[in-house]
Amino acid sequence: MIRYLTDDSPFFVANKKYCEDIENKLRSLNIDCSGECNSFGYDIEGTFIKNSLTYTLKFHKHQSTQNAVVIPVNAIDYAGVEILVKGLDRNLSLSDKNSKYKLHKDTLSCKMHSPKIDPAELIADIEQTLKSLG
Repeated sequence: MIRYLTDDSPFFVANKKYCEDIENKLRSLNIDCSGECNSFGYDIEGTFIKNSLTYTLKFHKHQSTQNAVVIPVNAIDYAGVEILVKGLDRNLSLSDKNSKYKLHKDTLSCKMHSPKIDPAELIADIEQTLKSLG
């Protein structure tokens, strides 16, 4: 369940809409999620097990302010998705050296700097990559 820290800000309204969309998409895939959403961003995490592998999808959005002494400076926005797949055979290797995924020991991971990612498409892409491991 996502905890919403309600505010009248238009930033909160936009973040809440995105979080509800991601929550509905994850639920449609039978993935429970948890996290927090406020005016400055969100943290949503969904974990599920499939074929003895543990998949974790983390959706983030944060703002960091910059110190400005004389002239005001806008905050820096970061939004993205982090993916972890644990429980892989340690003898696997990633044949595509240009892959967006990284393989370390028994974990496949990836950080994407785009919040506009459909969880179903993301999972399908991960599974396609897992099939190519050898």
